[in-house]
Amino acid sequence: MFNIKFDLDDFVTENSEGNPFLRNIALCFLMYPIIGFEEEHEEETGNLALKTSKVCQYLFEELPTAAEDELSYQTVFYDAAKLHFGHSKDEIFTCFKCLYVLYYRSDKGPRWGPAVAIFGRDVFLDILRKRINDPLLKMNR
Repeated sequence: MFNIKFDLDDFVTENSEGNPFLRNIALCFLMYPIIGFEEEHEEETGNLALKTSKVCQYLFEELPTAAEDELSYQTVFYDAAKLHFGHSKDEIFTCFKCLYVLYYRSDKGPRWGPAVAIFGRDVFLDILRKRINDPLLKMNR
């Protein structure tokens, strides 16, 4: 199906301990290459998928306990990005770009705090879970 060197099965086997999202997030990144990483996509897919899967685990744990306002939601996203991608502006931007690809199947999207506030926390997390569970799911479904 893919003409790539990246061996998804080997990568998942080596890195998936306690990480139920890794395989599907990596598959999503293969199906929807992250804009700006095309040249190094084969090598970066696993690393980005691993970090993004950890961010998603963090979101599923922390968003339900956050205060129900845009700023609190946005803070959870920034905290997750800093924890799993790094503190620089570029690292945070890369995290958000990965989440946009996962959630919107695009490399761009709205600020996360307002988006969660508009969707509602539970609806947002439900959609995120669906996107992870079905990496082939298009945005219009």
